[in-house]
Amino acid sequence: MMNRYNAQKALQSSFRLFSQTTKPIQLPLANINNIIAINSQVQNHKRNLITSNETNNECWILMRELRKDDVFPTELNKEEMIKLLFPKTSPELVLSLSNVTAVFYGNMLQTCGNVIGMDNIDKVSNDFFYTLGKTIAKITTNATENQYDVPKDARGVAVVLITAIYKASPEYKFQVIHFDKDHCEIELKGADRYLRITKALGFSDKLGWPVLHRFMEGIRDELKADVDVKSEMLSAEDSGECHERFTMRKRLR
Repeated sequence: MMNRYNAQKALQSSFRLFSQTTKPIQLPLANINNIIAINSQVQNHKRNLITSNETNNECWILMRELRKDDVFPTELNKEEMIKLLFPKTSPELVLSLSNVTAVFYGNMLQTCGNVIGMDNIDKVSNDFFYTLGKTIAKITTNATENQYDVPKDARGVAVVLITAIYKASPEYKFQVIHFDKDHCEIELKGADRYLRITKALGFSDKLGWPVLHRFMEGIRDELKADVDVKSEMLSAEDSGECHERFTMRKRLR
């Protein structure tokens, strides 16, 4: 048997032989260039990921499915345009849409006024809101058909109004004061975008306030709720800040 001394000598001899017969690995220059290129691509990918994460703000994450088919020209950097132009948050998006709605309403009435006279635009506004109220009531009852039966009384008018605020009127804050089938009272505070735009355009005095009165009556008639609607503008500022109250009571026979 090999003793400990001889085993150690044999192992040292093997290491010397290995070091004498092996050479450092030499990679071809092309392979080195490929490795450098791959490393550069990895670094660029990391930078792109950072850019994407910055671009994918809260609002973009929610909306990118709707925007997936957009095609940018090669002259424009998609991520830069999104970062520059796309709303950063959900509140920014919905408030922007609210402003567009207000501008549309104001410009529409002003255009009508130029044709039929500004003294006649209140009827245009009332007819528009009445039809809108009926439409929103119909959409709401259809959308909740298998989940919630919208009451066909004073409560239903309030419920549809709350639906409209949730879906399209983010600047209102509501408080339900009273809620039963014969009597509902709801107050709105915040910004009335229709008041704001008509003040800015200089013809708010041509309209009856709050303009949502006919909207509420449209809801009532679509639901066939046997109630009267009372609307009050408790306070109003040039900025559009307001305090409005809507009361629905069962009709007296």
